[in-house]
Amino acid sequence: MSSTSSRNAFEDGKYKSDLLTIDSSSRCCKTTLSSTPSPPKQLLVATPVDEGEYPAVMLLHGYLLYNSFYSQLMLHVSSHGFILIAPQVQFTLSGVHDATISWVLIL
Repeated sequence: MSSTSSRNAFEDGKYKSDLLTIDSSSRCCKTTLSSTPSPPKQLLVATPVDEGEYPAVMLLHGYLLYNSFYSQLMLHVSSHGFILIAPQVQFTLSGVHDATISWVLIL
């Protein structure tokens, strides 16, 4: 692959990105369906600013960490044309409290 056709993944991409925080009390989806539930925990979304269709990636953060710890990484990947969704996953001694993951998967 020639150097002129390849891009460095460590450099910012060509898309300007924005980071959105969606709280459990707010509606996150632009839909006419009133049955769409709000997320059970905070949701962090990094998305290109320009309208268009982009592939979506779910980012599950590390054990006992906050999704916001990954905000710079999310913005960087989003600048390459991806929408990143990072639910705040609640970990307990008995395992992952998966209500948030289940909520994301039903949308």
